[in-house]
Amino acid sequence: MNPPGPYGLSAPSLADARTALDTVFGERADAIWSRVTGRAGGEPTLPAVIAAMREEPDPVVGLCAQSLDIRLSTYEYLSAADHTIRSVQ
Repeated sequence: MNPPGPYGLSAPSLADARTALDTVFGERADAIWSRVTGRAGGEPTLPAVIAAMREEPDPVVGLCAQSLDIRLSTYEYLSAADHTIRSVQ
């Protein structure tokens, strides 16, 4: 888990992506994770994994990707806002 950032939130991680698949798909998650990380490249980043998850034929994997993307975007926007607020104080 990443250290807490602004507002006590932590950035989502690859571990969070894997946990989402494990929670939803159980035993099938291993095969999905293998395909997703293979498409995402040698040292996959969370954005690359999210993009690869969107390519999966199962729409529920796409929903997991959308959830992670929302979390990542929200964290990035709040981090930028926090940085801006702190820089003018």
